[in-house]
Amino acid sequence: ALDDNLLPVDTTALEAAIAKADAVDKSLYTDETVAALEEAYANAQHYMTSADSMTKRDDQAAYDACAAALNAAVDALDEKPADYTALNAAKTEFEALDSTKYTSASWANAKAAYDAACAVAADLPLSQQSVVSYAADTLTAAINALAEKADYTALDAAIAEAKTYDANLYTAE
Repeated sequence: ALDDNLLPVDTTALEAAIAKADAVDKSLYTDETVAALEEAYANAQHYMTSADSMTKRDDQAAYDACAAALNAAVDALDEKPADYTALNAAKTEFEALDSTKYTSASWANAKAAYDAACAVAADLPLSQQSVVSYAADTLTAAINALAEKADYTALDAAIAEAKTYDANLYTAE
């Protein structure tokens, strides 16, 4: 009978762990946790290159531990936070505006965009940057679309001055 312990190691779990690690977008995660992943990944690659000469009896536990370590490194990845710079700048710009200078319709639109921007969670991960960027872009567009109210000061002054003239002093022509 063939001794199962002399068969080559089973690399299925390690191959799956490597595939899982290969699917990771490292740009989303902190440098420290990516470094730990890369170390575990390099170790896994080393184990895979020596698999043909390893036997279950002597080496299967090490292969299984390597797969577990690589999976743990993937699970421990800490995602970078989203960038709120543009959103915070747009909110600050809106907060500095004087609502009385704009038409009510354009102000209502900008205020709705501001309220939506304020509703964006302050701790989103980088993988949800699109949510933060959309809120910033929407608020910026609403601010840029604000329509100033017409300034009737000069017209009102001209009308007031015209009312002071005595119409009887002028000809109809």
